[in-house]
Amino acid sequence: MLKDPNFYIALGTLLALVLSQVPPLRLLLRRARLTVLPFRRIVFYHSVGNANCNLFLLLENRGGRRVTVNGIAFELSAGGKNVMTLPAQGYWTDFEAKVEYPLTRFYLEPGQTWAHTIHCFEELNREDERRWRDCVDSIRKDIFGQIQADQAAGITAAPTKVAEEANVAKAMKFFQDHFRYEVAEYVLTIRVECSPASASSPSTHRFTLFESDVAAMRRQTERFKYGDGIYFTGSNQESFVSVRLQ
Repeated sequence: MLKDPNFYIALGTLLALVLSQVPPLRLLLRRARLTVLPFRRIVFYHSVGNANCNLFLLLENRGGRRVTVNGIAFELSAGGKNVMTLPAQGYWTDFEAKVEYPLTRFYLEPGQTWAHTIHCFEELNREDERRWRDCVDSIRKDIFGQIQADQAAGITAAPTKVAEEANVAKAMKFFQDHFRYEVAEYVLTIRVECSPASASSPSTHRFTLFESDVAAMRRQTERFKYGDGIYFTGSNQESFVSVRLQ
């Protein structure tokens, strides 16, 4: 059999098939390496004062080993001091998506990319969540109660409903306790928590929030009395501030 040429042809074919299923040695020797590429603009807004932001982010595994992504966080600093840290809580699958999915652990094989718009915000503690729910529930019940009263009285062309001052005051106090946007030059540090930890390095960018930006977000409080920004978000795009990353 060893003298049979067909044996060596078959053996060579088998070896070629096996080797074709194995990644090149140079790829196996490359360490895990994750690149972080954000879109050039980031959108800031708030939920009754609590900071939120959206950013399209592309992660690519340019290394030779699988990378496990456990979480993503944005650190905002100004004047050398940390202002806030906003963990990524959810993402949208594409630009047309209506449903936001929770951001959980995911994996990237060598050469694989992950590109989505992520939603970052700081979770409220137990007491603040109770206060937030009380603000939302009070204004919603107030306005809905007025609408139902009009319907019961047969009034169809009623003016826009306004919540009672006491209920609006609670929302305003919550806003004042949580609103942290200031006019400043900021440094945004994008940190990706992954395994192995050495696969990712922080990605640093700069941006500016101008007086007009902060004022626009503050003006949303003028619509709290209508429920806008409390239990629904109106069509007024002024609530969202888009800034350029450098």
